[in-house]
Parts: sequence; structure tokens; C-alpha cells
Amino acid sequence: MVHRQSLAGKRVFLTGAAPADDPDKHTLGELFANALVAEGAEVFLVDIKPSVREFAQRLSTQGFTAHSFVADVTMLVDMQAAAETAVYYMGGIDVFIANAGMADITTFQNDPARYRRICAVNETGVYNTIQVCMPFIKAEGRFGLVNASNGGIVPLALMMAYNASKAHAIKLAEGCNLEMRGTGARCGVLLLSEHASPMEDNFKKSIPRRLMKDNILLRYGHKERDSQQAVNGMLRAVRGRRLYTSVPRYSAIARYFPAIVGVISRLMHHNVQPAFDMAREEYEQNQ
Repeated sequence: MVHRQSLAGKRVFLTGAAPADDPDKHTLGELFANALVAEGAEVFLVDIKPSVREFAQRLSTQGFTAHSFVADVTMLVDMQAAAETAVYYMGGIDVFIANAGMADITTFQNDPARYRRICAVNETGVYNTIQVCMPFIKAEGRFGLVNASNGGIVPLALMMAYNASKAHAIKLAEGCNLEMRGTGARCGVLLLSEHASPMEDNFKKSIPRRLMKDNILLRYGHKERDSQQAVNGMLRAVRGRRLYTSVPRYSAIARYFPAIVGVISRLMHHNVQPAFDMAREEYEQNQ
């Protein structure tokens, strides 16, 4: 039995933590950081964007304890330096959250470099985060969380690299949990659906809208949900050190009934060939 724990005083290492470029929008990393410090946690914020420094400073001026480090999650040497700096400033790591990620249109008929770029962040970035943080969380009550996606379970058209990399991220988290058995530490997966964020906004602008018009299942699968649901899911996962946290909760059915996933996916994508044609034409025009 794993009991809910307070986050007060916990030392949290969070990647993908920079705020949005648009001050009227908020990244999930930014919202996660705000929620964690509000619970009394000390946070170490990591991002490739230098704006993560100003964000940490802003939290500090508000009376919270926040540190920052500019690093590329795809570079192991960067992440090693980030983890060592986090331990220097915080004295250790109680929780890590591998949150950095990206999405874009990918098919077998468009730019292979785009596929590799997405997988580098969503797969290698998660691997590097786990590798550098695991030595510090192998103790009773400590926890790692990988922000994966229901896209790693239910494939969606035009998101091949995202689907594949998030499925890989799920397995990396499960592997981490297995390697830490007997230490008292755990590693879980946060399985999100589509939530309001700058990443989702940019992605939706380039998705051919014809995908959504005639298919109720696909339209519902892409329904944008309040980002606060994602924040609540993250807090639920960390407090309870949960191995799997699905947001919304009913989406957990996809994990338990994989055969249904295949049927639903086929029904969702019965009329999307025009969208694949559009993706291919986009790639050909850019060559």
C-alpha cells in the first residue's frame, strides 16, 4: 500500500519548465512548477530556453524556493551537469518529473529529420533524465514521474513520431520502476490526453482540419481539455507515487483493454487519407 504524501519540503527536479513566450499562455511545465511550489516543494527547473532563469527568479521573489538550469535534455552531458547542480543547491532529489516534450506532424511520407528530432526529445530526453536522477532517488518514499501521453497507447493519425516516442517513454518509466525494486523508490507514468498548452496550440494549427469534420470519435479524441486537469493529475501522481495516472480518469480503459484500442483507432481513422496526402504534399513542396 502506497500512501499519499505531502509535497512540503520535497526537492523536485523538473524538465521542460520554461514559461510560454506568450505571457497570456502557460506551458504545462510552468503550471507544474507553480503547483509544486504552492504545495511547499523546492523546485529545480530545467529547460533549453534561457527564460527558465527568469521564471525561477520570479518564483523566488514570490517567496518560493526555486533554482534553474539551462540544458538540452537530449544531451547527456547537459543533464549530468543539471543533476549535479540540483544536488549541490538542494542537497538531493526526492522527485524527478521528466516533462520535456514536443509534437509535430509526422508520417512515413514526410520529413524523416522531423521524426528524429521529436524522438530525440521525447525518448532520449526521458532516458537521460532518468539516468542522471535515478542514483539520487533510490531511497524510501522517493519518486520519478514521466509525462507520457495516451498517444503512446492510442495512435492518432499524423502523429507517428509522437505516438512512438511516447510509447517508448512509457516503457522507460516501467523499466526504471523495475530497476528500483527493493529500494523503496518508484517511477510512474502520467498519461495525458490533449490539454490546452502552447505545444498543443502550435500542433493544432498545422493539423488538416478535415480530420475533425466527419468523425465524432476523432473529434472527441482531439477535444481540448482544461490544463488544470493535467496539473491535478500530476499532483495526484506525485502525492500517491502512482505507477499510472490517466487524465481524464476514464482514459485508463485503454491500458486495460488493448484490443478495444485497435478497434477504436480504426474507427477514428476511416476517412483520413486526404490528410495523409496533404502531409506528403507539404513535405514534397519543401524539398
